[in-house]
Amino acid sequence: MGLNNLPDNYHIVFGQGTCALSRGDTAAARDYIARYKALCREVRFFDEPRITHRLGHMNANANLFDEAENIWQYTRRLEPNSAYHKRCHAEFLILNDVDVKRGLELVNSILESNPDYYDVLFFKGLGLYKLGQLEEALETLRIAWDKRFSYRHDHYIAIKEVEQALADLNH
Repeated sequence: MGLNNLPDNYHIVFGQGTCALSRGDTAAARDYIARYKALCREVRFFDEPRITHRLGHMNANANLFDEAENIWQYTRRLEPNSAYHKRCHAEFLILNDVDVKRGLELVNSILESNPDYYDVLFFKGLGLYKLGQLEEALETLRIAWDKRFSYRHDHYIAIKEVEQALADLNH
């Protein structure tokens, strides 16, 4: 239905590209990526770093972690002062267990200049949890929870998971 009504919607084309990449259909992926880039440039007026950033997400969503990692590094070289690129790269590293320690380094560098960035605090809490630092993880996740603008179910679930891990340790 979406394709019939909105054939040039860049979100739909993004999903098609992700699907093609995840299936290993490189010819179709190449076509969708080219179409996605064109739509982003011509309709959304995205610049090259923003388009490349989104391709990092596309590859990560398709579980192509090596390619996603290369894209995130390239994107961060394009705009080295972008906290957004750094945040998404850290998110990728931590959530996918690619390199949690490096993800935490990125998170900590963002927090130096923006200590109230609740999403970054959330990723820090997850990273600490993954490294087994449960008390600090729970404290950081609760701080992130208190700073959020709206309900975030993933944040709530993470807090409950760390609380349960701590309870299991204490029994």
